[in-house]
Amino acid sequence: MIVNMQLARDRKISPEGETTDPFETAQEKLFPAWRNRKLEDAADALSENRADIAQPIVQRYLEKHPDDPAALHLMADIARRADQFEEAERLLLICIENDPDCPGYRFNYAVIVRTLGKYEEALAALDVLLKNDARNPLFRDQKARVLSHMERFTEALTYRRDLAEEYPQIATVWVAYGNLLRHLGKQEEAIITYHKANEYAGDSIAAYTRLAETYRFSEAETARMQAQLVLPDLSKEERANLCFALGTAYGDQKRYAESFDSYAKANALLRAGVDFDPDGLTAPG
Repeated sequence: MIVNMQLARDRKISPEGETTDPFETAQEKLFPAWRNRKLEDAADALSENRADIAQPIVQRYLEKHPDDPAALHLMADIARRADQFEEAERLLLICIENDPDCPGYRFNYAVIVRTLGKYEEALAALDVLLKNDARNPLFRDQKARVLSHMERFTEALTYRRDLAEEYPQIATVWVAYGNLLRHLGKQEEAIITYHKANEYAGDSIAAYTRLAETYRFSEAETARMQAQLVLPDLSKEERANLCFALGTAYGDQKRYAESFDSYAKANALLRAGVDFDPDGLTAPG
């Protein structure tokens, strides 16, 4: 079971001929299949945010198998969920030492040390992964993130552009590319890129959210956002972002009562809390 996706991808709201998600396919290859039912049960508990159930299962298993990398990886995820990032880093280093051929441990190590601001360590881990799998979209996306943090923007932009060209059907690839363009002051290019997310990948809530900050929506675009808002499978975070974008669109069109109502709905959703963890560890399945 795949949980806590490292790359928080935008769902395809209006898919026509939807294809296999290459990022999800890459993630499924990060870890071997479970070889112990108890550890699999612990992983399932973590997928439901039940660290209180998972932790004692893993601790009992480690008493008999103290060097098992799969169990240590689960403990690293438990530590990460408790904001104990240094402990997660320590455990993941042991996982890599005990099973250096498993790409998932090294990838999650790169995620953790990036979170800790250890960008050189993250880059080194990702370069090892890319040496063995140079076209892997997860590894390339993560390297673009690290390079951006290091302010190596020219290199990061190359990765973002290549990913967008290679995977045009994935909305958040375009959105990430547009975000970097906007950060570099390339406003018009960023707007074009956000529109490409909608053109190639179906209506993207993330793209509409970014466009709302810099762009006047047409009435047709507003109507498309309204149609998405009634879909039953949106997350709270997606629904809140869509309400904010609609609030901006209504305001630009001088529909002030509807604008106020949309902003109020977005704020109510945020007060209720959203389930969104962009930097969760990628877990084995």
